[in-house]
This record gives sequence, C-alpha cells and structure tokens, in this order.
Amino acid sequence: NYGFAVAPKDHDCAGGAKPVPTAPKALSSAMERALMECDDKWANKAEIAEMLHPDIVYRTMDGKTWTGRRAATDKMNHSIAQMTVRMKRSAKKSWDIVKWRDTWVATEPERKAPGVWVMEFRIKLLLMSIKFREEYVIDDRGRILELTRVRLS
Repeated sequence: NYGFAVAPKDHDCAGGAKPVPTAPKALSSAMERALMECDDKWANKAEIAEMLHPDIVYRTMDGKTWTGRRAATDKMNHSIAQMTVRMKRSAKKSWDIVKWRDTWVATEPERKAPGVWVMEFRIKLLLMSIKFREEYVIDDRGRILELTRVRLS
C-alpha cells in the first residue's frame, strides 16, 4: 500500500468510529409498523428500496437465500402477510393486534465487525415468544448489502 495508512471501513480518517448506520434500525422500525398495520406491501415503498443494495443477499430463518432487491422485498412482504394472518386469526377484537405493539423489543444496532451490524428482537404472540437476530452487512453508501435472520433459542 505504498506506505499510506488505510482507515478501516467503519472508521474515519481522524481515527474515530463512524456513526451507526441508519438502515438497520429504519428497516426494523418499518417492519414493526408493517406488522402492526397488517401491511403486506410495506417493502414495496421507495424508502425501503433506498435502504437496500440492488444486489442484496437476504437469508431467512428457514435457511433460504433470496438475491436481488425485488426477490428480497417480495419475501419480506410475504413474511409479514403470513404473520398478520396468524395475528388476525388469534385476535378476538381488532384492538388485540394493537396490544401486541408492547411485545416488540429490539436492541440498538451493535457493531460486530467492520461494516457488519447486529440487532436482536423478541416478539411475543399469544403463548409464543419469537427471538431472532438480524445481521446487516452495510455498503459504503449505507445500504444493506446482506441481511441474515437467525432464530435464537
């Protein structure tokens, strides 16, 4: 490298850490809103597309991989559609869905490695508690290049 120091991806030239990228938290907040509003087209919005790299690699909890923005957003929409069907079936009244808002808990994005950020989630639905982790690989423009969801025990 010809004697020049190269700053790691998530550090600025002054040696300080770059700020936490906004895309992971913004995507998780949008997903939560979609779940509470039963919006199975949420991932089609322009603001979601702007967060995702065109060639995003999206790995779901079932071990499947979806490549490309369109495939990833279609799968994200499908996942919300499946969850809202379950919620509607179990809700006795429409306001029961609103009560679940208090059962969504998410950590702040935490740096795991240069360009890699992790968030953990817990959602309680009736007698079931779902815990999962999302790992985000962020590109130089702050977009999500890879998103991997893993169920936690």
